[in-house]
Amino acid sequence: MAALRGLTDGLGHTRVIMAFSVLSTLINLPLNYIFIYGKLGLPAMGGIGCGWATSLSNGFAAVALLIYLNRSKLYKQFHLIGSWTKPNILLIRYILGVGIPIGFTIFVEASMFSVIALFLAPLGPVVVGGHQIALNVVSLLFMLPLSIGMALTLRISFLIGAGAPDTARLIARSSLILAAATALMFAILLFVFSQGIAELYTSDTNVQAVTVRLLMFAAIFQVADVLQVACISALRGYKDTGVPMLIMLFSFWGVGLPLGYVLAFTDMLAPAMGAAGFWVGLTGGLASASVLLGWRLFRYRPKIDGQLAS
Repeated sequence: MAALRGLTDGLGHTRVIMAFSVLSTLINLPLNYIFIYGKLGLPAMGGIGCGWATSLSNGFAAVALLIYLNRSKLYKQFHLIGSWTKPNILLIRYILGVGIPIGFTIFVEASMFSVIALFLAPLGPVVVGGHQIALNVVSLLFMLPLSIGMALTLRISFLIGAGAPDTARLIARSSLILAAATALMFAILLFVFSQGIAELYTSDTNVQAVTVRLLMFAAIFQVADVLQVACISALRGYKDTGVPMLIMLFSFWGVGLPLGYVLAFTDMLAPAMGAAGFWVGLTGGLASASVLLGWRLFRYRPKIDGQLAS
């Protein structure tokens, strides 16, 4: 699914993968019910049944997508199933050179959130619950700026391929304004509706109180997060992935996580803040990433046909 998504998204046809992702979800829902609770004569499998349902639905969607692309008039020219050739080592190295830093960057970000959850575990289920709710809320809100960022990557790559670096630069910088406006809108929503959001997730008043407090920090966190995803998405459109990877590694593991740990559990900089300390650390790390990635974006000059763009 990921490889085929690269093909469809790369051509600007993003609705294709959306349709088959929806198909996977529609298959996954009844299969979860059947396998988890043991329906249609099958034994109840619990969590393992959820795993089987996810694997089967994803597998079916991947096969269906491959068949569709092979039969579609638009994609027939790519001969996805036929016309096999020997592996092109140089092309594979090029793809890995661009792609691996992107994958490692995603790993750096995802692993940091996982480590924070482990650090917070000794503080008890109420704190962990509030933290996870706040994290889930910002993850849901993040889907919009992430979508904008993915579209920005595609658009800039198209323009660079078409030999229009000035237009690409204009779109990249203009998108930062759109990202900032989106971030401010989300921040206001989190400030105003934090209590209502917490109540949607849990009826436990203690967990609600922790969630509301963390959502206040999450509102500020959103601004830095949205700006960094816009910057790094634009740089990926330029095929600049190595330096942004190092920036994210420094910002997350060199700034965000250490700062969060110090604020959460020690009195070195301020009285121990608990889970809120990690959210301040996350915001600091993302702010660092936003500044450094923005600096990289504004100074970067892509190569076109071996020459530097003006």
